[in-house]
Amino acid sequence: MFSAGIMRFKALKALRLMILRFIIRSFQMKFLKRSDEVNVRGERYIVSETVFNPKLFYSSELMIDALNYIDISPNDLVLDMGTGSGILAIESAKKGAKVIAIDINRDAVKCAKKNAKIHNVDIEVICSDLFSCLKRQKIFDLIIFNIPYLDLKPRDTFDLSICDYKKEILKRFLDESHHHLKDGGKILIAYSTVSNLREAERIFREKGWHFEKVIEKNILKLERIVIYKLKEIRKL
Repeated sequence: MFSAGIMRFKALKALRLMILRFIIRSFQMKFLKRSDEVNVRGERYIVSETVFNPKLFYSSELMIDALNYIDISPNDLVLDMGTGSGILAIESAKKGAKVIAIDINRDAVKCAKKNAKIHNVDIEVICSDLFSCLKRQKIFDLIIFNIPYLDLKPRDTFDLSICDYKKEILKRFLDESHHHLKDGGKILIAYSTVSNLREAERIFREKGWHFEKVIEKNILKLERIVIYKLKEIRKL
């Protein structure tokens, strides 16, 4: 009886995530039928069908707000992981940082390069699966990741921007970040109640990261998005 209840709970959870994916994809496609540009806080960005739209979803703007809590100096080297349209890389560059932006999606790389030109900022944009294109060097002062968090297997290129099955991307990212973040450096990462914040926080600790909440916001009673700042736990 207890086992049957657990099975029903898991089935309902999976159904909810699939419905949410359908809604996100529908909004994405419906918007692009009207325009391939978005306006975010008075600034213009080009988007495409397979690239995460920073206007339609709240996490991008919350990450922009969180950047204001992070001290960025002109000498800082910032990595924007999963850059998408490039909006967070561009915001970081406008604060004076040197920025490298990475995305596994070639369309996103093209979008980010176009948007960097529109905003007249110099950003190196690379197509890569997480850190695979980079040497193991602890060179970054700040790593930003508006990470996908729906616990579903991605079906296509766009799904790579919203789906992280069994938190595999989160785990890999946290493991590999130890080899690329400077001592004393910071990670800024978004997560959501849609995909179990407590489990994400447990993984932060398990992978060797202190965390604190920088900003959190409830979205239409559907979810709460939290922006975390992570710092490496120093080994004694």
